[in-house]
Amino acid sequence: MKFAGRRVLQLCWGCIVVMAFCVFFAILKDRIYWAGVAVCLGLYAFLGVRWLRCPHCGKGETLQHLTHALVHEYYCPHCGERIVISD
Repeated sequence: MKFAGRRVLQLCWGCIVVMAFCVFFAILKDRIYWAGVAVCLGLYAFLGVRWLRCPHCGKGETLQHLTHALVHEYYCPHCGERIVISD
């Protein structure tokens, strides 16, 4: 089963940051930045469906919980198994 590594989590957070900047510039500058918001949102949705999952039961997990699992112990709320993020 495919599971998120550190790089996938960094890519997801990067999508969120770029999307926030695009929203900011779309409101202040020009509407063309809404296209950047759409691209970042689509990429984040794709990564979320494909990679942000529990490696044991396959249920979806939030980015915040998986980021927390990088440095702390975190257990899946669905199956109760420990989630360990590898590099």
